[in-house]
Amino acid sequence: MLYKLWQGFDPKRLMVGIYAFMFALSLVIHFILLSSPRYNWLNPDGNSGGAVTADALTPMPASR
Repeated sequence: MLYKLWQGFDPKRLMVGIYAFMFALSLVIHFILLSSPRYNWLNPDGNSGGAVTADALTPMPASR
């Protein structure tokens, strides 16, 4: 009975579709985890790293 179900699908196209879906799902899960502060393994201290605040900058000395 189940073999008749597989006669309606091309196995090669079905496997490519499953692999593409699984890859897209894994990307979504990883980006969701990276956006949370608890599971961000690229920047564990929670800082974004790119933004510098104005009070962290020191003025340059006057040129002569």
